[in-house]
Amino acid sequence: MEFNDFFVEQSLVDLNILECGREQCFNGKIVNHEVDQACTLHLIERGCGYIIVNDKRIRLSRGNVFAIFPKENISYEADADAPWTYSWVRFDGFQAEVLMKKTGLSREMPYKHYTDYHVLLEPMTTVINTYTSYGLFNLECLGWLYIFLGKLINLNTDKGSKVFSAKEKLVREVMIFLRFNRHNKLKISELAARHNVSASYLVRSFRQAMNMSPKEYLRWYQLQEAYNYLLSPDSTVEEAAKKSGYTDLKYFFRIFKKQFGFGPWEVKTLGQDEKKIETETEEIKIE
Repeated sequence: MEFNDFFVEQSLVDLNILECGREQCFNGKIVNHEVDQACTLHLIERGCGYIIVNDKRIRLSRGNVFAIFPKENISYEADADAPWTYSWVRFDGFQAEVLMKKTGLSREMPYKHYTDYHVLLEPMTTVINTYTSYGLFNLECLGWLYIFLGKLINLNTDKGSKVFSAKEKLVREVMIFLRFNRHNKLKISELAARHNVSASYLVRSFRQAMNMSPKEYLRWYQLQEAYNYLLSPDSTVEEAAKKSGYTDLKYFFRIFKKQFGFGPWEVKTLGQDEKKIETETEEIKIE
């Protein structure tokens, strides 16, 4: 994972916009999507084209939305006579797949047609325009992505306000509890009892939603906190380990590198390099 990619994940854990745009394709243009960890949504604005899913060639046109899920191998191509124009947004985060499932799109059926697609066009266009103006970290941009996903969810069900199931609400409540109690020693049995469910049901529900256990999520969050602390110019690796609940530095180094692909000292080096660049930029402006 590159440092720049990771900065995005640091700021917006539940949902992150990685990139977005609008593509006016030439005749017969083929895109072979690279397998990654993100979700991508495409809204076809005009023209038509084809997606290839499980060796099946499916024709889509204006008003269709098609999705690419994490770790999915898919390709798509523009029609030779009336090539499509589509807008798209690529995103990830803990809630990305949960929200995608609520839209009615799935790996088995990754496309859907919307007669009143104009209600989707406004938020998607605003996501792209805001992204172009302000970049990845703009909360307004993220807000419009939530609106776009909300529109898709509401179009998928007559009970649009009922977004989360009881199991999903349980997972969200546990996540919040773990964040606020991240420095306390917690047992799964105690956590389950607090939410009036069995330990096995809690772990199973959490893993289904998050692809990790509550214990793994807590460690992930603690290390996220350590990473953020290391970005401070006056911080030390020892302090970061202690603040995130780790007293064994060797163990902290090992799990930090396992999670991020680089060690805590590299984060400190990155922060110093960025500070140097900012200082040099200010000096240039002054001159």
